[in-house]
Amino acid sequence: MNAPLEIVAGALLLMIFLIYIINKIPMYRQERLELLTKYRRTQNTFLKVQDSLSDYILTHDAIEEPILPGISCGEYLHQMKKEYSQNLSKPLLLKIRRCNNRRVINKINSMLNEQSNKIKRTNDLISELQKKSSDNSELCVV
Repeated sequence: MNAPLEIVAGALLLMIFLIYIINKIPMYRQERLELLTKYRRTQNTFLKVQDSLSDYILTHDAIEEPILPGISCGEYLHQMKKEYSQNLSKPLLLKIRRCNNRRVINKINSMLNEQSNKIKRTNDLISELQKKSSDNSELCVV
């Protein structure tokens, strides 16, 4: 008499577990899609800022010009390329696509937020450099 009760209880637990999994997977799928969108946006912005710095260096022959105290534009560009390969390359994209763990999704999301903040700071630095160079060129023309 206990065997049918155990079978029913086991079947009921299995159904509850399957319903739980079925309900969780789409939520992770949506979070992954949002994370992929954020990844691509961050990656594209990073490449645009990197190109902007590279264009500035080529236009103004500023490879040795300091962008920060103790760091030249060339060194900063090299650091950006290295950071891109470490944080925004294809392995991260594959990791996002395969991810089904909320902790990993949150970790990648915070890393992308950090990259976005770095991009904004770098873009501000480039804007300051361009502003300084345009001010200097106006002084030379007068």
